[in-house]
Amino acid sequence: MPNVSVIGYTAARSVLPAWTPVWVVFFLVIAIGYASGSHAAASLEFGAAILVPISAWMAVATFRGEDPIQAATHGLHHGNPTGYRFLVSASAFLASLAVLPISLLLALLRAPRYPHISPLFLIMALLAQVAGAAIGTAIGTWLTRPIIERASTGFIVGGVVGISLIAIPNMPPIRLLTDVIIRAPASGTIAAPSGVRVIEAVLITLGSLIIAAAACWLAGAFARRRI
Repeated sequence: MPNVSVIGYTAARSVLPAWTPVWVVFFLVIAIGYASGSHAAASLEFGAAILVPISAWMAVATFRGEDPIQAATHGLHHGNPTGYRFLVSASAFLASLAVLPISLLLALLRAPRYPHISPLFLIMALLAQVAGAAIGTAIGTWLTRPIIERASTGFIVGGVVGISLIAIPNMPPIRLLTDVIIRAPASGTIAAPSGVRVIEAVLITLGSLIIAAAACWLAGAFARRRI
C-alpha cells in the first residue's frame, strides 16, 4: 500500500466518525476563548495551547477508529508496520492542521487592530499552533493500542502530559514559543528584532516537528513489538 494511499484511506475512514467531533470541539473552544478585543497573537497562542490536547485526541481517535486486526493486516500489506503507523500519525497531524485557517480567521476578526497587525506576529503564533499540533499528535500516538489498551488510562496519562506542557513556564515547545512571541514588539510595525524572534520560532518549531516525528516512529516500533 503506497504512502499516499495510506493517508487517503485513513482520511476516508476517519473524517466523519473520528475527526469531525474533534474539529467541532476545537471550534467551540476557540469561539469562546478568542475574546473580542484580544490581540490576534494572544488568541492564536491560546489556540496553540488547546491544540496539544486536541491533536492528542485526534491521534487517539484516528488509531482507535481502526480494528486492531485490520490495522495489523494493513501494516503487513504496506510492507512496514512501523511505517504504516507513522503514516496514520501523519494523517492525524494533517487533520489537526486543517483547523489553522479558521483559527487564524477568527483571531483576526476578534482582534481590535485588524488589519494593522504585524505579519510576523501571525507567523510566530501560527508556528506555535503547528508545534502544538505536532507534539499533541506524538502524545496521542503513544496512547493508542497496543501500547495502551485502556482508553481511560490513555486519557489520564495524556491529560497529565498535556497539562504539564501547557502549564509549566518555559516548557518547550508551546510555553517556549509563547515566550518568544511575548517578547516581540506589540506595535503593528515590523521591528528589526522581530525578524530574529521569527527565526527563533522557526527553529523551535522545526525542532518540535523532528522530535514529534521521531516519537511517532518510536511508538510504531514499540507497538510492533507488542503485537
